[in-house]
This record gives sequence, structure tokens and C-alpha cells, in this order.
Amino acid sequence: MLATAVLDILSGLPNPQWVLAPDVAKQVCDFILSTEPLTAFQQEAPPGLGYRGLLVDLPDCSAAETTVRVFNGLVKVGNTFFMDREHRIEHLLLDSAGGAVDANLIEYARNSLK
Repeated sequence: MLATAVLDILSGLPNPQWVLAPDVAKQVCDFILSTEPLTAFQQEAPPGLGYRGLLVDLPDCSAAETTVRVFNGLVKVGNTFFMDREHRIEHLLLDSAGGAVDANLIEYARNSLK
């Protein structure tokens, strides 16, 4: 099955989505499987408007959940959180969008990373 990503950024319009290249999907999956989960962590909710992160569907990843939310340096799989302080996964996913997402939306998302 194909892995897909959705840039959660628009309100009232469909969010842009694209198919991930196999190497990008593998890098996200490898991050999840090789990173120590955070304990006793509570994430603040993404804002109601603007950049709210990325939703990734990884049907071939052996993690228990296949839907992943990436936002604000965190990777959330089910109720488990993984820290990504340098936003490597967010940047990787934004880079992978190519022409599938308007360049202005990608730039806005990049500028929203804390």
C-alpha cells in the first residue's frame, strides 16, 4: 500500500495531500521504531487556524498504529509521543511534497515550526 501525507493547514478547504516516496515512508517508520517514546507527556493541541502539522498514513510500518501526527517537534502514534527536537521528520515530509503542495503553504508551514 502507498504511504500518504496530508498538510493540515487549511480551514474550509481540503488540505493538500500527496503520496510519499518509499524511502521517505521508510525514514518516518524507522524514526518511530528506533526512537525511545516519551513518558508522562502531554501535548498541547494544535491551533484552530494555520499550520496544524502533518498527518501521515503508514500502512506498511510495523508500528501498532498506522496514522501518525507530526507537529511542533513531536511525532504522535496513537497515544505515544516521540521527540523530534530538530523537526527532522517535519522537514523531511515538507520536502517530500514537491509540486503537490503550493510553495507558499510549504513556506508558511516551515515558518511555523518552533
